[in-house]
Amino acid sequence: MKKGLLSLSFLLFGIFMVSLVWAFPVSPVGVYWDLQVSYGSDNETLDQDSDSYLTPSIPHAYEVPQAEELEIFDDGDFFYAYSMYDAAADSLSVEATGFADSSYSDGNDWYYALAKVAVGSNPFSGATIFTLSFDWSYEIGLFDATDEGKVGYAVGLIDWTETTDPDDPVFVHQEAVFFDDPGSDSGHYENSWSLDPSHEYIFGVGLLALAEGYEATDGADSFIEISNLSANAVPEPATALLAGVGILMVATLRGRFRKRS
Repeated sequence: MKKGLLSLSFLLFGIFMVSLVWAFPVSPVGVYWDLQVSYGSDNETLDQDSDSYLTPSIPHAYEVPQAEELEIFDDGDFFYAYSMYDAAADSLSVEATGFADSSYSDGNDWYYALAKVAVGSNPFSGATIFTLSFDWSYEIGLFDATDEGKVGYAVGLIDWTETTDPDDPVFVHQEAVFFDDPGSDSGHYENSWSLDPSHEYIFGVGLLALAEGYEATDGADSFIEISNLSANAVPEPATALLAGVGILMVATLRGRFRKRS
């Protein structure tokens, strides 16, 4: 009797450990870039440029693009915008910089530089828990009282089963964190959510860097990066139970086979 209870205890403990450890990774695969820059005087735009890249949008399957980065810059160095996604290092980064020097007219010269990048996953299902973590760091340099810089990161988790309109997704979680204080800082993000295993879900993470100002000779520079991006889903208990029983059966058969030999 005691031996049976002990075996059952080991089985339950094994199933519990499998449910915790046997989480499957949810890889970010779709990448979106958006860069916008401009320079002008008063209400006149003297120079501008923009660029963007978007992988197939949901509900189509995402594909990892061949390009890993985008950048645009002005020959006169009035603005610069840069976005990068490194799949191998699980990192995202964006940078925006610019300056105005009042050289074109007696009016108010100004600049605007914006860089965005975001990654998202394909729909995944069969999970009761989803965990997301990454490290973040930023730097903002403002060289004149008229300059402004802002950076931020955003996290979203979408219930794809409940979403009927891709342009109006049903969010399980949505948040955006922004920083605008000059200087640098770093930290760690980690969160988890309970899921319905019968539903499909999609997660996404994005970054933004903005620099703008006028009548300044030095301008502003904004940079933010996230690294060690990790997303994992814990399977439903029934799946973990099957895995635990399977592992136990394999161990039992191996033990019997060794005794017979």
